[in-house]
Parts: sequence; structure tokens; C-alpha cells
Amino acid sequence: MNNSITIVAIEERKELIIDVGENLEPRAKRCTYRVPTDLRQINEEAYPPRVISIGPLQHGKDELADKEKKKIRYKREYCKRITPEKWQQVIKFIEENEKKFRNSYEENSTLEKLEFITMILYDVVFIVELFLKKYRNESDFLLDRPGILANIWLDLILLEIRFHSSSWMDYTTSRSQT
Repeated sequence: MNNSITIVAIEERKELIIDVGENLEPRAKRCTYRVPTDLRQINEEAYPPRVISIGPLQHGKDELADKEKKKIRYKREYCKRITPEKWQQVIKFIEENEKKFRNSYEENSTLEKLEFITMILYDVVFIVELFLKKYRNESDFLLDRPGILANIWLDLILLEIRFHSSSWMDYTTSRSQT
């Protein structure tokens, strides 16, 4: 009988000690953190998004569910301007960089791969479309309502839903050169 310790035994033992579902990759240089509890307690209303949710920390909040329709509308408009091949390239880029996107947040997202990639895709397209519409002075149901627009801008700068653009900018830069 061989009583030597095996790598399998070591790995099994380690899994009992730590949560193996935890992301063990180092965090990105830029990371989105939840607002600390003591700071949040000073003004509870200052931190949750009012109009739109960006990223996994606020994803799926019931009070913002109706607002997700805006992202669907913007995605449809975006798709009218690009080919299906370009759309697939965008999806592939997000899929290839999923770990980098996940590591951009302090908390590990519990979203499954498809849901996470879908969330990132719709969030990115929403932001790009919003900025394009604003830059082009296009009439739009969001841009034409100053109160809504002001709250969207505030939502986009909230600590908990900052958009990490470095990976996305790498993608758009590399695509514009081809």
C-alpha cells in the first residue's frame, strides 16, 4: 500500500479550506469597488444608480429592470450600422477578455458566462450609442429629457458602476487600424 501524498489529495484538501469558486487571478490595476458601508450610511441615496445600471455590481436590480429596455433599443440601433461579422467580432472580443472584465470589479460576479458577456455587451453598446447621439446632436427619447439625461450622466460617474474602458479602447483602436 502506497501512503505517499499525491497532488490530487493536496488539491482536494485545499478546496476544503478555500472557496474554489473564488477568482484567484490578480485584480486589474483599475478596479470598481462597492462604496464602503460607513460612507454609504452617511447618505444612502447618493450611491445607487437612478436611471441605468452599468456593470455587475448593480446588474439585475428590480428597480432598474424597466430601464434595461433602453439598452435593447440602443443595441438594435447600433446593429443597423454594422455588419453581422463586425457584431460577432465585438462579441468575440468581449468573450476573449471576459476574465479581464470580471477582474475589473472588487467583488466576484456570480453571473454565468453568457449572462456576463451579454451584460457587458449591452452596457458598452448603450454607452457608445449615448455618446454618439449626444455628439451628433441627435434627437432621442433620453437626450431630449434634461432630467433623465442629467441622471444618466450622474449614474455613469457613480463609484460602483464606473465603466473600465481600457480593454474596450484597445479593441476599438485595433479595429480602426484594420
